[in-house]
Amino acid sequence: MDVEQLRADLVKQMNQQWESILEARHTQLREEVYRQVRRDLTEFAAQTLTASKDLTDQRLVELIRLIEAARIQDRQRIAAALEQVELNRLQDKTQFRNGLQTLVARASEAPPTTQN
Repeated sequence: MDVEQLRADLVKQMNQQWESILEARHTQLREEVYRQVRRDLTEFAAQTLTASKDLTDQRLVELIRLIEAARIQDRQRIAAALEQVELNRLQDKTQFRNGLQTLVARASEAPPTTQN
């Protein structure tokens, strides 16, 4: 047998083994990277979802607070308007009563007119 041929065959066989080992390792590394990326993306999505929920909750609480403040302000304005309506009613009543008293007083002071 030729030593060079044996050597060439041995090198070829070793190259095939190394290629097989490297290919298996490459596949394993690719799968590990895929799993790690998937874990990282899942964790990022969960964190983003939590942060989004917290921010939404804060905004809803603020919106509820603003709505309640507006409702209180509306009630205060309505109460003030009703008070003003009542004051106007009392003033009108007083003015009407005073006007009637003045009319009665003038009517009793005027001499009766005779008709022919």
